[in-house]
Amino acid sequence: MAIANHGAGRRTRGSRPGLPATVLALALCCGTAGAEDDAGLGDQAYRQGRYAEAASHLEKALAQERDERAGRLFVELGDCRLHLKHWEAAVEAYRRGLDLKAGSAEVHRAVAHALTALARYDEAIGSLAQAAALEPAGEDELTIARLFVRLEDWRPAELAATRHLAAHADSTEGRELLAYALARAGRPAEAAEVYRMLARRHPLEVRYRVALGQAEVAAGRYGDAIDDLEAAERLRSAGVERGGTGPGGPGSSADGARLLGDLYLREQMPREAAAAYARMLALTPGGEGIGAEDWYRLGNARLEAGETLSAREAFERALAASPRHARAALVLAQVASRAGEAEGARRHFAQAMEAGAADPGACVALAQFEAAGGRWAAAAAAWDEAVRRGDRTVVVLHARAEAWGKAGSADKAWEALKEGLREHPVDERLRTLLRQLAK
Repeated sequence: MAIANHGAGRRTRGSRPGLPATVLALALCCGTAGAEDDAGLGDQAYRQGRYAEAASHLEKALAQERDERAGRLFVELGDCRLHLKHWEAAVEAYRRGLDLKAGSAEVHRAVAHALTALARYDEAIGSLAQAAALEPAGEDELTIARLFVRLEDWRPAELAATRHLAAHADSTEGRELLAYALARAGRPAEAAEVYRMLARRHPLEVRYRVALGQAEVAAGRYGDAIDDLEAAERLRSAGVERGGTGPGGPGSSADGARLLGDLYLREQMPREAAAAYARMLALTPGGEGIGAEDWYRLGNARLEAGETLSAREAFERALAASPRHARAALVLAQVASRAGEAEGARRHFAQAMEAGAADPGACVALAQFEAAGGRWAAAAAAWDEAVRRGDRTVVVLHARAEAWGKAGSADKAWEALKEGLREHPVDERLRTLLRQLAK
């Protein structure tokens, strides 16, 4: 899920006009002349956006400064380092200022911003918690929730989002984060309730309908999910949808069409599924985000709907997108086999076997194809490979021994049969085959 930058500690050049006039007046009256000059020059450079120069002057002033204004100068130095993206130096300067009692919620947020840039999220959360304690009505809890989401720590993310909503009841982003955290924590029914509220508040935003459908699926409420996703499709078709994906992770129209297709297939509605997958493709200009698995989905739907030619085209597109998509190659092999295209079937069987190097499934399918054509040596070799890949079921071991026998290779048949009996000593099929071979 995309996490928005929380903006802690960000300032424009005009948002912090420099040291207060009282501090500058103090600079003229106490401390060394060098410290006074550097403090003033540092403040002037800061106000003009010359942060490196300002930092240099402030560091010189602080090397000589020993009075009460040092804390404020450290905060100003931290601001300069933050603008320059010198994150470690910014944290150090701000913390020196905080140690000297120059703290505020704004300074704690600035520390959190620098710590986040350093990927020190736990420390950033601690700084934001201090900011929230100083300004309970701020948005620090929302930023804390974002950081916990980034850490994939769902329960604290939920609690932070809930605290934020207690102070900001109309916060859309707070609800998105809460729903996302609930869904990821394995509480889809609760997530669905939050997404349903978002859908009611933003009735033209397809993404909330899609996210609601996703949560309903996770909760096992497939009929409700179909209703929600069909509502999203109606909004999209009417051309009134609004919004994009937000920080809470609601999906796009294409996500909704994909999920709706999956649900239609589950409910044995292949034509509707194929139409939904076709909409998914149409909603992704340039094919961005469309992969082999999506073409495979479309191929399955069309195949179940009896649209064999268009199904083959979709499976071929899946293989073009990922030549090692073993399932697409296997289905193409089986389609070619049913069409009597022996060479095409073998080519795709070989592709499926290569792509799924540890999977015996394609080997079994090839063996069955060769056996159906009476090509017993080829079938036996495929059964051998299925056994080598770990399929030691009695069906496979029996078929392997039988194929070698029919291929006229008695020695291999006996070896295969003995191996089968070692694995399944009381299986009647193997014992029957033993009696047949003994004759």
